[in-house]
Amino acid sequence: MVKQKKVIIDCDPGKDDAIALFLSLQSASLDVTAVTTVAGNTSLENTTLNALRLLSFAGRWDIPVIAGMSHPVMEPTPFIGTFHGPDGLGGISLPESPAKSLAVHAVDYIIGTIRQSAEKVTLIAVGPLSNIAMALSKEPDILSNIENIVVMGGAITVPGNVSPTAEFNMSVDPLAAKYVFASSAPITLVPLDATLKAKTNRAQINAIRALKTNAGILVADILDSYLETYHEEFGYDAAPIHDALAVAVAIDPSLVTMKDMYVDVSIEDSLTRAQTVGDVLGKWGKPTNVSVCLDVDNERFQSLLYASLARYS
Repeated sequence: MVKQKKVIIDCDPGKDDAIALFLSLQSASLDVTAVTTVAGNTSLENTTLNALRLLSFAGRWDIPVIAGMSHPVMEPTPFIGTFHGPDGLGGISLPESPAKSLAVHAVDYIIGTIRQSAEKVTLIAVGPLSNIAMALSKEPDILSNIENIVVMGGAITVPGNVSPTAEFNMSVDPLAAKYVFASSAPITLVPLDATLKAKTNRAQINAIRALKTNAGILVADILDSYLETYHEEFGYDAAPIHDALAVAVAIDPSLVTMKDMYVDVSIEDSLTRAQTVGDVLGKWGKPTNVSVCLDVDNERFQSLLYASLARYS
């Protein structure tokens, strides 16, 4: 029997966050104990409502949702993205959830859960790193009970997607990312280098819809909307599912090719703000602090996603 990893998913749903959640819930190797939310793809209110709706849709009312940071760690004004539409799901309709988020801040929930856990906890962070940075800053002793922090974000050897150098999650709260990378936590970074290769094309979307599972149909609808947006913005004929790849890496790290390196984040230079700078060639001689995913076996990733969605009713 596969030993499950105890997991908290920190997210900002978000179309690809939605697919990441559905993937995580059907994995035999992940025990998703909570979903914490952060502002990013849309406001904190929307990301929290979306998480509740998605979990209810999946029949997982047992998993608590906890709202966290509504703004970057050192800035009072929320940063709200527009790529996923005003509600974060591109207008995809979901029933309201009867569940409510817990009356505790996500930062405190993360700290308490990690401290009290009898086993080490894996954090899968697929939004801005504001919650994670605040938790590590507030109570750094929790580091000893963290198995891994799988982070979707950054761009190491490829251009950014919101500026020539910056990826979206990093750009929302670069100071938080800088702090997390410097924290000595075990980190697996899933940047655009790998996620841009984790693309779902029209034929694969049609195959997912043909599963005729509730989750499969919803994911196909989300991917239709996602692909349309990516085609309009970037001319892509397939949609990269960034956040779902981070979950897939937590499930099966052999899906990707990794390289350990020193990674830092630019926060002061206006030209390179939020750039994740990876010392790929080891020029700085600093100890490695991040395992960076640089390539992916997309065929195996798509098969994992398809098999997961087929398990829903």
